[in-house]
Amino acid sequence: MLFWFNVKESYTPMLTAELEVSHKCRNQLRISFGYSTTDDTTISLPYWYEIFPNDYLAFDGTTDEDKYASLVIDLTNLYTLKMDNPDGNWYLRIEDSIADGIPGKIKSFKLVDKTRGIQIPSSITSVTSFDGSKIEVPIYYFREATTNASWSILKSQPYGRQDAAYAYLDGVFYAIGGVEKRGPGMTNVSSVEACDTGTNPWTWTQKADTLTTIYSPKAHVINNKIYVVGESPSWTIVVDEYTPATNSWVRKIQVPLTNGDIKSAVANNKIYIFHNQDDTSKLYEYDPSTNTFRDESQIATLSEVYSEYTLSTAYGNIYLFGSNGPSTQTSVWEYNPNGNIWIRKSDLPYSYIYDAVSLNNKIYTLEYYLGSEVYYTDKYDVSYIKEYNPLDNTWTEKPDILPVSGRCSLALIDNKILLIGNYVPTNPTSPKLYAFYLPGKWTEKSNMPLPKAYHTSTVLNNKIYVIGGIDDDLLPTNTVQYFNPSNNSWTPATNMLTARYNASSATLSGAIYVAGGFNSGYLKSVEAYNPSTGNWQSKANMNIARSSFGLASVNGKLYAISGKTTGNVRTNTVEEYDPSSNQWRFVANIPTPRSNFATAVVNGEIYVIGGLYTYGTDSNAKCPIIEKYNPITNTWTRVADIPTARSNLAAVAINGKIYAMGGLQDFVGVTYITEEYDVASNKWKKVAYSGTEREGHTASVVINKIYTIGGWNRSSSLEEVVEEFVP
Repeated sequence: MLFWFNVKESYTPMLTAELEVSHKCRNQLRISFGYSTTDDTTISLPYWYEIFPNDYLAFDGTTDEDKYASLVIDLTNLYTLKMDNPDGNWYLRIEDSIADGIPGKIKSFKLVDKTRGIQIPSSITSVTSFDGSKIEVPIYYFREATTNASWSILKSQPYGRQDAAYAYLDGVFYAIGGVEKRGPGMTNVSSVEACDTGTNPWTWTQKADTLTTIYSPKAHVINNKIYVVGESPSWTIVVDEYTPATNSWVRKIQVPLTNGDIKSAVANNKIYIFHNQDDTSKLYEYDPSTNTFRDESQIATLSEVYSEYTLSTAYGNIYLFGSNGPSTQTSVWEYNPNGNIWIRKSDLPYSYIYDAVSLNNKIYTLEYYLGSEVYYTDKYDVSYIKEYNPLDNTWTEKPDILPVSGRCSLALIDNKILLIGNYVPTNPTSPKLYAFYLPGKWTEKSNMPLPKAYHTSTVLNNKIYVIGGIDDDLLPTNTVQYFNPSNNSWTPATNMLTARYNASSATLSGAIYVAGGFNSGYLKSVEAYNPSTGNWQSKANMNIARSSFGLASVNGKLYAISGKTTGNVRTNTVEEYDPSSNQWRFVANIPTPRSNFATAVVNGEIYVIGGLYTYGTDSNAKCPIIEKYNPITNTWTRVADIPTARSNLAAVAINGKIYAMGGLQDFVGVTYITEEYDVASNKWKKVAYSGTEREGHTASVVINKIYTIGGWNRSSSLEEVVEEFVP
């Protein structure tokens, strides 16, 4: 007997699960599917099905125990999920809900990838019975990471509760309070757990409980302390302060609350507490620096009351998203603390927003559609993320849904949105879903007219000059073209004197210098471009011919660093060029010689990032080591290693931070990862994914925007797409 679940016309599923099951009372069976990373041994991202009629018959309508049904279930929603780690364990979980001596049976289970035309069998090769219990069958499944992936599923975590408060401070993530089953019923708890996100796997420890149980808590970080705002059991608004250094709580304020509920957000280091009461909504302000509380006698009230609402913040203002059910629109209000006024903004139709976070002054809302919401929205049992831009008062629905149901929470960790879900309040130790969401920051610009790779680029007068490289014929080229971001246009410029690739360039004293590279041999020649005349002029050769090296401009001088040289060996030498004398001289050698790396300059120091080096017997190992050179002291210093070791990457610096983009990664190949290094804290973090995987490309900065140009893509084709990234 065959059951096919398909509600769409002219549609072919991308991924299906096919299984053969039997049960004398089919309504006792519950089937779910799910996914986890390879670090887990059980489902962290569940995908539920309730597919059986409410009767007491076998699948053929009789009471025969051994009548098997072949079930084919569409898992396309999981397959199309944009993940940067889609390879993992995919599970079938099948349960017999009643232990009555009538077992369920399964005799086969496999995945069928319709896109790739492959079948992946499970370990089920013979009949397996289960009565009043469940079985969970994993299948390891590999799929390439999604270009411009939005989601990264983490290893499931043991802590986190429905309606808990979450905070992140100094590399530690806190789960505070919330709801779970203790004894016969659901209970609000005062437990606090903390997780060191710098460890792998994350490690959790118990912290001091909150002073009392707090209903619907929200946590906010201000001046290295955590403030938890909520309702106490005695119907008061409370604000409690937690100091991590002493693991201690202090109650800061306690204000009577007549009825209604509260939500809170932070703007300008002050906590704003929104309170629905009768026919008026009140806003309170608490200032931790002065420990002062202002009520409705000083803060403007709002003549609207909402049954469901949440708060967020951007540009120093408070934003309220409120509705009175799924059949009504969501009202959006802006509160300006400076003017003490409420302003109505663009409404959002038929949405149920149950959490929101602010990232880079945009607000990301998490919405869930179930039951009557589906009737009004034609959406289904999944979570949606929408982006609200306060500057132009617009909403953008993100297409990358996460097929999770039930209440979830949002938090921020290192400029990434963290979704916590899969709460099972009746089973507090159940694995929780932890998933990072990375809003897209990359946009495509005008394509490069002459695609190339292993070129060099530099910025002069807010224009990006793209020089030399390998062309479509896989030959060294001397062509030059420049990109003008202000009008998104390309213009040809005067060709170089010498065709070369894997050269390096820098801007010095209003001219563009190009040095080294390869063309039938390693080059030591140097030439400079004068934009006023449009001419190239030869300059003094470097002392050592080098290719795949770094060239940086600091304090009116050029520095040529490491790379490959004659004999196809990596040199540890570094040379300094003085334009006033047109001479090169050696300076301190780099401790870790390398090639195919990237450089960036911050605060007068040159950072050398990634590349290829010799490690043990591997002469082409990906180098995680980052070293910086100080020209004033003529010294090298090692700093924090890059998390994703890679070669043929590009890097730039903006506002004291370095962004490393793309390159070649072990076991992955061409990557689209972007990682950010904070010079002040000496820490790296992943911040975004470009839409185009590339290596052998360049990156340049114009007016605080990053542009990646050229290179090879994953298909080993020259990439013409230009992308703009806004940190």
